[in-house]
Amino acid sequence: MINKKQFKFSLCVGIFATIIYAIKLLFKHKSVFSPLMTLMLQTGYWYIVPVYLLVIFFLDSSICYLCLRVLNFGINILRERYE
Repeated sequence: MINKKQFKFSLCVGIFATIIYAIKLLFKHKSVFSPLMTLMLQTGYWYIVPVYLLVIFFLDSSICYLCLRVLNFGINILRERYE
């Protein structure tokens, strides 16, 4: 069963992590990134960067959601054991 609060939180963390990753990628390779983007736009492969960022977003949010579910499971086991 999906916990809606954990799901919303993991989506927000995924968005935040993806934005931070994109900013780091943009400023780390500033001299390489600009010609690469113009080359991708000219050749018709402009969709590679958004698809890559979308995959990073799904990975980040899925990892966060999985960690929250495991943490919730552990807390429930400890709560049942010590009640």
